[in-house]
Amino acid sequence: MLKKKNGFVVSLKMMIIILIIIIVISIPIVNTIIFNSQKNAMIDIAKEIDDAAYRYFIAHLGQNITLDLSKDMDKIGLAGAKPEGGIIKIESTGNVSFAIYNDKWCVIKKDSSATYEIKKYVPNECVLSNEKE
Repeated sequence: MLKKKNGFVVSLKMMIIILIIIIVISIPIVNTIIFNSQKNAMIDIAKEIDDAAYRYFIAHLGQNITLDLSKDMDKIGLAGAKPEGGIIKIESTGNVSFAIYNDKWCVIKKDSSATYEIKKYVPNECVLSNEKE
């Protein structure tokens, strides 16, 4: 009877060790998935802002427009998730550039390029290149 108890204890210890190994292996994988999904969500917000800024340009043809998202967020009619802040510049030619951020990410789009530069958010560094001067 004592041997059966010891066998059960050994099996239980082995199961606990296996579970710990699984947890240790899965934590970095889960963290990577969360990291990538937050980054992709911010890129999706940038695409929405790009579209909303162009719609705003269409309504205000021929003007150079600068919007400060901390004050003017409602002007562009952005639906869904919103950044915490940033600047949008719309040239009279329709070129949209912006630097937007949330608590983790900064996304910068320069002029008419279709590419988004995404990096970790650092206060006072998430600006358009001509704003630093």
